Amino acid sequence: MFFLAGFAVVLFFTEASSDSEKQCSKFHYEEQMLHKMVRLEHRMELFEIEFKKISVKLEKTDNDIEKGRSELAVFKDDITLEIQKGTDDLAQKEKTILQPIAFNVHNLATLQLDTNEVLVYQDVLLNEGGGYDNSTGVFTATASGLYMFSAIVCNSRYRYVYYGIVVEHKVVAVSMLYDLHGSTCSSVNVVARVNEGAHVHVKCLQGQSREQFFEDNLRWNSFSGILLQ
Repeated sequence: MFFLAGFAVVLFFTEASSDSEKQCSKFHYEEQMLHKMVRLEHRMELFEIEFKKISVKLEKTDNDIEKGRSELAVFKDDITLEIQKGTDDLAQKEKTILQPIAFNVHNLATLQLDTNEVLVYQDVLLNEGGGYDNSTGVFTATASGLYMFSAIVCNSRYRYVYYGIVVEHKVVAVSMLYDLHGSTCSSVNVVARVNEGAHVHVKCLQGQSREQFFEDNLRWNSFSGILLQ
């Protein structure tokens, strides 16, 4: 009987100890899980911070790449323009070398001109490059460059002649002529820079009601020009 009572006491304490250990083990597991979750959350926060830093760096890198692309595109356009300009200049020089530009004309269509009227020279002695038009009296530059122009006019007796060389509506050289005793001639020369397509002519600066110009076999009214470079 005493033995059975002792066994029961031992069994009671054994079961109580087992329940206590189970309870302690459960709390310990939950505590460990909580610590793990806290550490994981901390790591996630650190990862998020690093991710933001990397994102900022990547965004800056993308901006730098885009900026570099833009600068490269501008540089490419500049180089293309320079190459095109060089090609055009070379073509212009080749054109000038291969085909010289010069003209020499005389014989006025009319000897009486009004103010600002163009002197039209009918007879073409030279027209290299085809720039002079004897129906209008106007020379059209077929290439840009430095030109020299010369105009010779002869006046009728007792008549004043006022004339000038005009480049694109701008008078670049003027002169006048008068002789009481007979018909004489004078000339005016000019060197001017002329762009391709620009117009050059000689015009009367002051018109008269009677013939103020004179021309015969020994006295020619003429107009000439040549591309120097």
